[in-house]
Order: sequence, then structure tokens, then C-alpha cells
Amino acid sequence: MDKLMDGLRNNEAKIFRLDNNVTFLPAKRCLVTKSNNIVELSENSYRFLSLLLAGETDKQKIIDFVWQEQNGSVSESSYYG
Repeated sequence: MDKLMDGLRNNEAKIFRLDNNVTFLPAKRCLVTKSNNIVELSENSYRFLSLLLAGETDKQKIIDFVWQEQNGSVSESSYYG
């Protein structure tokens, strides 16, 4: 879990261009479109996207960390959603 937290902390100071029209600002926990529309991310969405950008690919680690309040007990549809 500490490695996952370190990955999130390391991403805080970065800006990620997800495609030509969307930028992820981890420090502000939001997505910004090319037309400057801002989409605030839920805590789970922020954690999930941050982990993927930090290079985490293990499904169970992602589930355990993103949905830690549910102790990793989450449906497949929530994970894929």
C-alpha cells in the first residue's frame, strides 16, 4: 500500500495530457477539456486514474486501494465502470 501512496504523491505535481482534448490535474483532482470545461473527480475516480498513470496494473491492488473503505469488496461492474 505504501508503494501505491508514493505513486499518488509523485503524480500530485504533474500534469497529464490524456489526449488532445483532456488534461488531468492530480493536485486539483480534476479533468480539464480543451475548451476549459472542468470535471471534478470523485475520490475513487481520482485514485483509479492516478494509479493507472503511476503504472499500476494489478487489478486486485487497484481494487484494494481505490475501494479501501469497502475492504476491496467491490463488484466487477464498479471496477470496469
